[in-house]
Amino acid sequence: MDFLSIVEGDDPIFIRNCEKIIQDRILYWNPKELFIISINTTFAKASIEYNAADPREFAFSSAGDKLTVTRYHPNIYEPSSTVFLRSYRGYEQKADASYIKKRKREEYRSYENSYGPKECYYEPIDDGLIIYYSQNTLSREEATIMFFQRFEAQYDGILVTLSKDNNWNVSDAHGISMSEMQEIINNI
Repeated sequence: MDFLSIVEGDDPIFIRNCEKIIQDRILYWNPKELFIISINTTFAKASIEYNAADPREFAFSSAGDKLTVTRYHPNIYEPSSTVFLRSYRGYEQKADASYIKKRKREEYRSYENSYGPKECYYEPIDDGLIIYYSQNTLSREEATIMFFQRFEAQYDGILVTLSKDNNWNVSDAHGISMSEMQEIINNI
């Protein structure tokens, strides 16, 4: 199953290489819940160095049928998210509305955020993976893919930078070695 699709402005080679990395990390972590978020920016090393144990990273809010998965301000990054849940048939995409309905049955709590009033956040997931990847890569020299994984009380974070002048191969990595990431691209 492919998790990414090429949309206008995306470089197909970047998307293909991201897909290879995603497939590898999904096999490695096997998360119950998977969130893939395309963001119109790239990330720096500081994005992965924050405290990954912050409960807001793995807790989500909603307004009506709109799901807010990202901790980054939606007016700045204009994220687009896709939700997948693991089943006996593999991963199945879920509509935001059905996922929100499922989550609203759980307890929620309020957190302050820097860009507005308190929001209700649903109880953090215990077994999930959030993936952010850059969009509009045809007009970029570098783009990133970032992973935040949580299983029970353990957290992992990975940031990989891919460069256009290197045919969208790995130019930097944090949380994992560059050679391991490049090997994934070369061998899958």
